[in-house]
Amino acid sequence: MARVIRHGLAIDVETTGFSNADEIIELATVRFEYNVSNGHIISIGESYVGKREPQVRITWGAQQTHGIGEADLVGHSLDEAMIRNLLAASDCILAHNASFDRRFVERLFPDAGRKPWYCSMSGVNWKGLGFQSAGLQSLVRDLGISVERAHRGLDDTMAMLEILQRRSPKSGLPFSVDLFRSAPMYR
Repeated sequence: MARVIRHGLAIDVETTGFSNADEIIELATVRFEYNVSNGHIISIGESYVGKREPQVRITWGAQQTHGIGEADLVGHSLDEAMIRNLLAASDCILAHNASFDRRFVERLFPDAGRKPWYCSMSGVNWKGLGFQSAGLQSLVRDLGISVERAHRGLDDTMAMLEILQRRSPKSGLPFSVDLFRSAPMYR
C-alpha cells in the first residue's frame, strides 16, 4: 500500500466557561503529519499558543480548571492570520473532546467547520482497551505521561499527541491507528 502523508492540526482551547455565550481565552495548535495508510503519526511540527481578552467574564468554575484570570488576558489577541494559515494548510483537525473545541473554534474561524475533525476522546474505545476513563487527564495519568500544566492549551495538545503515539496493550499498535480508522466529524 502506498504511503500517503496528510497534515493535521491538533487544537485545544481554554474558555470563559461552557455555555454558548462563553468565549475562547487561550488557543493552542500543534502541526503534525500522519500516514493515512496505517494511521501512524509520523512527525510533530510547529506549535502556536495565544491568549485572547474576552468580552464576557470568566466563570469561577472555568478559572478553577485552567487557572487563567481576567488580568492575564488584558490586551491579548490571537494571531488570526496565522491561525487561518494553519487551518488552511491542514487536511484535518484533531482535538480531545472535539465537539467542545470545535464549537468555539468555528465561531472565530468558520473555515474550521469545513475540515474533518477527529476526536481523540470518542474516536478510540478507551474503556474497551481497559482504561477507566476517556478523559485526557485520566489517560495522561494512566499512561504515565508528564504534563507541566494540566488544562492549558499547549500542554494538553502535546499530551494528546503523545497519548496517540503510545501503543495499545491489546493490538500493539499506536492509539492513533484506532483514531484515524474512526469516522471524522463533519459539519
